[in-house]
Amino acid sequence: MNQITRSFNNLGSTDGIQSAALRYNELARDILSAGIARGDFLLSDGRATNYYFSRYSIFTKPTIIRRLAGLIADRLPGTTDRLAGDIDGSLMLAEAVSLHTGLPYVAVRRSQAGPANDLEGEIYQGETVVVIEDIISTGEHALEVVRKVKSIGASVPCVLAAIDRRDGAAAKLADEGVALDSLYTADDLIPSDDTVGSATRR
Repeated sequence: MNQITRSFNNLGSTDGIQSAALRYNELARDILSAGIARGDFLLSDGRATNYYFSRYSIFTKPTIIRRLAGLIADRLPGTTDRLAGDIDGSLMLAEAVSLHTGLPYVAVRRSQAGPANDLEGEIYQGETVVVIEDIISTGEHALEVVRKVKSIGASVPCVLAAIDRRDGAAAKLADEGVALDSLYTADDLIPSDDTVGSATRR
């Protein structure tokens, strides 16, 4: 695994920085142990890979999702009124962050999914809503969630993801005026000479 480097300077002491970095690296190892499937796979965008991030192997483990929720909560803008999650993808993580912070969340259905209601839960015009993603790749799904939230009249300053595969999501969201922040990238978690992906998500 690549050496993971992140800044923890805001913690105020060398011991605090080292402790936070240690917890961050331990979580990365747990994610890899729980959620990397190896073999020959075809990703949803047509690329071949010899392993991929398995969403349900990662995000159904309480010891992992609880720590991810805490780290994501630390990155939420102070003006956040509500969270949003894709009902067909990142809802487990959005629920965990909601429980950690006490912030309400809305479940969003993308096109072709579910009955006519696109949004399940309360959401109001003028609110600041942060979209939570578990594994983000091209950003197509996240962008659809962002646009549905914006259509209500809420603002979306950013998407917060657990893992960014770095397949173009940041640029796509930036074109919409939305920032992408992630706890881990594929470069953090996977050796650079391998192809990475999520066979269950774009």
